[in-house]
Amino acid sequence: MNMKKYTYQVETGIIWLQKQKRYGYYGNTNSNLMVLKALIQYDKIVENKNKKLKKVKCSIKIDDNEFVVPIDLASEHDLIQSEDLSKFLKPGDHTVKLSLSDGSVPFTFNTSFSSKKPSTSENCILKMETKISNDTFSEGDGGEIFVNLKNNSNLEQNMSVCIIGLPSGIEPRFEQLQELIKGETIDSYEIMERDLVIYKNNLNKNEELKFKIDIIAKYPGIYKGRSSRAYYYYENENKKWIDGLKCEIN
Repeated sequence: MNMKKYTYQVETGIIWLQKQKRYGYYGNTNSNLMVLKALIQYDKIVENKNKKLKKVKCSIKIDDNEFVVPIDLASEHDLIQSEDLSKFLKPGDHTVKLSLSDGSVPFTFNTSFSSKKPSTSENCILKMETKISNDTFSEGDGGEIFVNLKNNSNLEQNMSVCIIGLPSGIEPRFEQLQELIKGETIDSYEIMERDLVIYKNNLNKNEELKFKIDIIAKYPGIYKGRSSRAYYYYENENKKWIDGLKCEIN
């Protein structure tokens, strides 16, 4: 980074690294750390170069709509934000371009959206299936959620994560979850809002893990849980997504 003759290669590499960001992360834990170290070092070098410049203009173009944000590189050290441009990002495809009249400034471009079932990554090595024992319950009834988790790779996986979206009207029987741990079917679990997170160590190559979770129908209503998903712990950018569970409680 400190050698001028490699400026083009460095900037090309930094742009490529920034494009790898998914769900707020740059891959797994180790790669995330390495990328952040590189970006921080690059930012320091850019900041020193920018001190020699005066005011520049940043152009933000969304399709045919263009906006200019003036920046004083000599004095600006805090986050620089444009006006809210979300009104120009309706559902569908868009082209967003950012350009600077001189120098270079690190930036991030974030969008958020809702999806009932996000797309499954082609690189996900886990397969997951869930099924609820009944579509209709009476208040106070018991039931089961059947879970099938499979390692589709030829390598043992140190830690697999299986997240089951629970319909709001039901609750798992926690005593039975403890029994699954004692029987070494699973290694641990936690509840995060309406998600039941299951952790499994050492899932052997092509191993298929089947288990059931006891549930209780507590609150009358018609419910659908969040989409369930599974992924290898160190590759949370590669998830298998499946439809959320549905049930009616009378």
